Amino acid sequence: MLAALLCTTATWATDYNVGTDSELRAAIQNDGANITVTADIDLSNSTLSIASGKMVTINLNNHTLDRKLTKRGEGGGQVITVRSSATLNLSNGTLKGGWGGAGGALVNEGGTVTLTDVTITNNVADDRGGGICNIYRNNFKMQGANIITDNIAGGVPSNVFLMARCLITLTGSIADSQIGVTLERVPETFTKGYNTYHHGVPYTFFTCDRPEFNIIYYTSSDEEVNISTIYIKGPNVHIILCDNAKLHVENEIDVWEGHTVYFHAQSAGSSMGKLTAAGIGGNMSGYAGGNIEIHGGYFDLQGTYNCAAIGGKYNTGSNITIFDGQINATGRDCAAGIGGGYGCENYGNIMIYDGTIEATCY
Repeated sequence: MLAALLCTTATWATDYNVGTDSELRAAIQNDGANITVTADIDLSNSTLSIASGKMVTINLNNHTLDRKLTKRGEGGGQVITVRSSATLNLSNGTLKGGWGGAGGALVNEGGTVTLTDVTITNNVADDRGGGICNIYRNNFKMQGANIITDNIAGGVPSNVFLMARCLITLTGSIADSQIGVTLERVPETFTKGYNTYHHGVPYTFFTCDRPEFNIIYYTSSDEEVNISTIYIKGPNVHIILCDNAKLHVENEIDVWEGHTVYFHAQSAGSSMGKLTAAGIGGNMSGYAGGNIEIHGGYFDLQGTYNCAAIGGKYNTGSNITIFDGQINATGRDCAAGIGGGYGCENYGNIMIYDGTIEATCY
């Protein structure tokens, strides 16, 4: 009979009840600390720092941690800083009054942060992430009703800032949450595990801090979305083609004069989203179209009677700028593949910077 003895290093949780600044600062120095806050705490002296390699759990117990800053704090004005490889589990309370460079209430510098039923509001950052700044590809998790709103960075709304390829991992339901999001790179997927806990559109819980962008949700990356006609009537409308998405517009995407449509792809390569349509351009024959910008994606566009594939209908044109993408554009009845419709004398300005483009007419 053989027996094996396994020796491991464990973190032993120790319980602390704290009601003052000094008690809280002392408790977070202990790896495995399980802290319950028993009163609202004024943290105006300095940031709470969760040290590298330590795991700390803080139950705010319906209380508030408040930095009470009216300008950027010396040496970092955040309420909490989570250092690289540290772990913070934060629940049931409010962070406010922080003012930092990056991250007003909380900056995650490469650790693991889990929020459960936390409110983060009325914080300021000079640079980004008035509420939270999540940098590097670290672990940022949420569950419960988290309210992260009314935070400012650089003078504009900025609640949760996510650097490129950072994700919010949902570990449970986030029903009743209100979370503003700013992405370093647009478009980008910013949640993981959403479909496990929810079956509705994400903007029930998430909103974009930047009003010119929208949150787009596809129920299945393999499902084709079919739409009859799209009318672009907003001054700045962004259409994001997520990876593997298929958007089919039976008729045209009409761009009204004075309005602009931007097309983005989530990535380049074989998985980039695909748009098929009977043209993109002017909203009606004889009237000027709006502005069209293509930043990426796969486009298969076949103009209808007297219409360009990208540009305009009969005797109309649009301003067109192409930065990238794979584009097959075929105009009909002597209309341009890219440019004006049949008979157009003022087809707008056309700028092409990059991409793989085939433009023809018949």
